[in-house]
Amino acid sequence: PVSVLVNNAGVMGGSKVDTVQINLVAPVMLTLSLLSSLKRKKSSSINPVVVNVGSSSHLRASHVPHNYQHTDDEDNHNINMIDANLSAYAESKLGLMQFSNIVRHSIPWLSVMDAHPGLVWTPLLQNHFLVPN
Repeated sequence: PVSVLVNNAGVMGGSKVDTVQINLVAPVMLTLSLLSSLKRKKSSSINPVVVNVGSSSHLRASHVPHNYQHTDDEDNHNINMIDANLSAYAESKLGLMQFSNIVRHSIPWLSVMDAHPGLVWTPLLQNHFLVPN
């Protein structure tokens, strides 16, 4: 049984499709695949918890596109490009929050929280802004 799942992995500044797959698709798939392990034990009164680590960058996203996938099709060329303006990052974090809301409403025995650690000067952020060590 799993009591707590923290979806914390993330990337920024890579390809748009990789950003969405790692920041949104992977946590969704992991959470859904672990639902049977997350179920509350009958002997416990405490609900299992999923924590999705987000970002305030979700505020910059107006929607979450539904067509992020690897392709050689010229119509989808933009999604294979580097996420230089972090739009895919923002969209992936908004999508993760939307997933949290869906789970909260549809699976009442599972406690789901969104957490934003604040601006943390991690290597992830430093690499995006190309700050020398």
